[in-house]
Amino acid sequence: MKNKTLQLISTDNLKENKYLGKRNLGIDLLRMTAMFMVVILHVLSRAGVLDATEPGSVNYELSWLMRTFALCAVNCYAIISGYVGWKSKHKYYKLVSMWLWVEFYQLIAAAIIGIFKIGDFSQDVILKTFLPVANGNYWYFSAYVGLFLFIPFLNKMIEKTDKTAFDKSFLCMFVFFCIFSPVYTTAFFNGTFGFIRGYSMIWLIVLYIVGGYLNKYSVADKLSKRALLLIYNGSCTAGFVSRYILRGLSLLTNAKIKYEYMYVVDYTSFFVVIAAVSLVLLFAKTEIKSKRMKWLISTFSPVSFGVYLIHTQPLVWSLIQDKLSFIGSYFPVFMVLSVLGVAAAVFVLCSIMDYGRLHLFRVLKVDNFSKFIVKKISAVCLRKILKK
Repeated sequence: MKNKTLQLISTDNLKENKYLGKRNLGIDLLRMTAMFMVVILHVLSRAGVLDATEPGSVNYELSWLMRTFALCAVNCYAIISGYVGWKSKHKYYKLVSMWLWVEFYQLIAAAIIGIFKIGDFSQDVILKTFLPVANGNYWYFSAYVGLFLFIPFLNKMIEKTDKTAFDKSFLCMFVFFCIFSPVYTTAFFNGTFGFIRGYSMIWLIVLYIVGGYLNKYSVADKLSKRALLLIYNGSCTAGFVSRYILRGLSLLTNAKIKYEYMYVVDYTSFFVVIAAVSLVLLFAKTEIKSKRMKWLISTFSPVSFGVYLIHTQPLVWSLIQDKLSFIGSYFPVFMVLSVLGVAAAVFVLCSIMDYGRLHLFRVLKVDNFSKFIVKKISAVCLRKILKK
């Protein structure tokens, strides 16, 4: 796959950015790192490790600590979309290719269910196979489809908005989206702005704009790597510690705060957002010099999203439910190493599997087929408009 030019140009000054003219492998490395963090989250939650630990125990707190430091991964992905996409040409065929990517694993799972009789091969299975967005499978992909359709408008907005207006909008976004909304959700368990605690298209749109802002004004050049690393560690630690503060306030005031962790350790939490922003900027400044690392990143970064599609495929998702709960009873050090080890194994295995899928798609010229589909749809729509 040919590397595409990644344009990181500040509109404040027209000086050439040091990343201009080559792909930012640091950002690609973050894609891989963020997906590894996503797998850690799923090992802790879906596989049952966190639920198997005793509240207040060392293992419980260590599990929450790992969760807190990994939770910003999803936000990182959305911010990266805006960071690298706001100056790029919008290619609609990419959405078709991504849809076929999703369908590939859906069809494999449906075939396994039908051949090996794992569960019932019902109408519901068929609908979930061919309509992954409509039935809510792969929430991130479903939300991203909505975001994708708005990207041309978002790019134009990011391009035309001056810095003063952007800064004011950013302040308002931070207050309402990262402070007011999580507080309201925590106190009343009633999400505002349609965020659904960050599991929504609207939240991805907000983060896309954040990514565009960070790139447009070269924010990475204004902070050192050390400062960014401190911000990331400080934000995650503050989020982790703040759980105790909320719990204490709840006990002192006899207020029944529902899911007190939600406010400080959730996608829309300002701690988590700041952690995600700091990681994006940190990796954007990271220069990869090793040829071996360059090969590794350029080879496996394109299949990072495949790791998500494989291990969260509904069939696989149901099979791993609470299957690793026994890890929660391990000696603390072994528990942490086991979670990281399982996550690494899942990440590597899924990456290898999707690497095979990538080559198959190249042989089948899936991108060319996607372009053909978009071209035909555009032609039909154009004829309809002209007839009117």
